[in-house]
Amino acid sequence: MGTALITGASSGLGLEFAWQLATARHDVVLVARDGERLERLAAQLRAAAGVHAEVLRADLTDRDDLERVAERLRADERPVGLLVNNAGIGLGQRFVGSDLAQQEAALALMVRAVLVLSHAAAGAMVERGRGAVLNVGSVAALMTSGTYSAHNGATGGATGAPGPAGGGSGAYGGADGAVPGQAGGPGSGVDMRRT
Repeated sequence: MGTALITGASSGLGLEFAWQLATARHDVVLVARDGERLERLAAQLRAAAGVHAEVLRADLTDRDDLERVAERLRADERPVGLLVNNAGIGLGQRFVGSDLAQQEAALALMVRAVLVLSHAAAGAMVERGRGAVLNVGSVAALMTSGTYSAHNGATGGATGAPGPAGGGSGAYGGADGAVPGQAGGPGSGVDMRRT
């Protein structure tokens, strides 16, 4: 199988994606801020699934860290065939009176990072003629709650609707607004056979 890069891999849906992909025999690149948790997870995945598990500690709100992850997506060695844009944050605060720096960090994580990483991955995937991008969103984006719905809703717009991303190249765009039980399932836009 191919290699999958998962952002936000240290907890929640990202952790579940890491386990599901590894047990399906995909090598994984694990991306999150907590390097210790990632190292523990990588060791567990190697032992349980026998896959190559690479750790890439990165804060995706930091432009230098974001570029390091984008470079990994462009790399020819152990090429990434599936990008899972999963990292996200819920601020749990009203917009008026909120901390603007936290709002900007959420925007950077859930919009700019998705755009930059999807762009890097799609370019490499189109060149190789295969691959997929899965943008994980939340149904909470459908509710009015501060700016979370705007940040998370923009995740889908960053790469467009699911489907071919390169005029018949075999590279596929993301499944927007994925929720547990739907990610990677029928109609999700993700063809795991192409990764």
